Amino acid sequence: RPPRTITRLDAERYQADMIARRRSPGTVNRHVGYLRSVFNWWKASELIEGNPFSGVRRLKAVRTRRQIVPLEDVKALLRHLDERGDSWYADLVRVIINTGLRLGEALHLKPDDVILSERVLFVRCRKEYAPKDREQRIVPLNDACAEVLRRRSLQTQIGAWLFEIGGKLPHRSCVTHGLAWRAKAAGVERMNWYQMRHAFATRLCTEVSEAALAAIMGHVDPRITRENYQHRAFMALRVPDVID
Repeated sequence: RPPRTITRLDAERYQADMIARRRSPGTVNRHVGYLRSVFNWWKASELIEGNPFSGVRRLKAVRTRRQIVPLEDVKALLRHLDERGDSWYADLVRVIINTGLRLGEALHLKPDDVILSERVLFVRCRKEYAPKDREQRIVPLNDACAEVLRRRSLQTQIGAWLFEIGGKLPHRSCVTHGLAWRAKAAGVERMNWYQMRHAFATRLCTEVSEAALAAIMGHVDPRITRENYQHRAFMALRVPDVID
């Protein structure tokens, strides 16, 4: 149907249909939000007069905390990769679990991004890839990650990517699927790259300030850090006895 013919009633019917198909409130709100954004763009471009999704009310959704990946699962995965000689995935896992980099950021590292003398790496904006919000930043390195990056830098030609395979970077979706079946083979029920980033941040938040964590994670708005990771710090608190 042409966008001009879609009414508020159609928008509400779309929402009701998703509810009838037992989609979660969060999923319904997300899909309605996508459509609202599209219709706002059409309205701004003067392709339509009004936005039928602008008045659709959001459903009440329960916000849940992401489950933190147990370190035992990460160790089991790394043990499985090391035993199979799967060094490419083992190195990538060690980099992301120790730096909190996004998958795209890790894949687009080059030797000149790693400054071992200062124990830091640079996350840069490049024409091939730009970090989220185009936020360039410096990330500190621990011993385990520094050793991986040192070794890969020695094996990589200047100007090439640290995680190239046959002169090319594998597609992120392929790397994601590859991790999933390797984790399953290692006896880990569920693991993905974002969970590793989340695990890094939730453990680091008890050691550094909120501002420092936001800078390391590449969050433009510190509220993202507070809402998604800072709760871990409160989990470590011990409430004193009120009544003995």
